[in-house]
Amino acid sequence: MRFKQTIIVAVALWVSTATFAKTPRLLQRGGADEPACKAWVDATFNAMSDDERIAQLMVVALAPGNDEVSRAAAKRAVEHHVGGVIYSESDLATM
Repeated sequence: MRFKQTIIVAVALWVSTATFAKTPRLLQRGGADEPACKAWVDATFNAMSDDERIAQLMVVALAPGNDEVSRAAAKRAVEHHVGGVIYSESDLATM
């Protein structure tokens, strides 16, 4: 039952994102090969600290729960600027 709920929420988020999201202006024309896009990437990367650059290489696993442990883990992921998140039904204590 919990798996079905997770799938329904994921599909709803995907549909709402696809429906309401606008393509960034830099990507509307020629995509990532546009000089303006490359300039934005270079400027963003150069503005990052070494710790932020290293954190962008990290992908963390989080449980999609609403408990204190899950919220604290998600907050740490945001604070440390991790590059990606994998949501897992596993218990964070056993990961």
